[in-house]
Amino acid sequence: MSRDDIPGPLTEDRPYEYSAMFHLRGKEDPLVIQLSATGVCPRIKLSKTILNFGDCPVNDHRDILVMVENKSSELPIDFMFPKVIILIPLH
Repeated sequence: MSRDDIPGPLTEDRPYEYSAMFHLRGKEDPLVIQLSATGVCPRIKLSKTILNFGDCPVNDHRDILVMVENKSSELPIDFMFPKVIILIPLH
């Protein structure tokens, strides 16, 4: 997957606007509240973008090390993964 495959901006703040409608008991008209927020898309870098495990017989295993790096200065997030991640191929 390349950057061109991902829709929308990845490094810019993105505004969102919504209306929330509440129907309250005893009130005929709904209460409408306007909501707005700004979202920042996380930016990560993977050391590998394609995982090729090759042939792997039943009950055998293959190990591939993939490093995840947070490239965002606005979202200082630490990533934690279990020691072993089980991947099941999709058919």
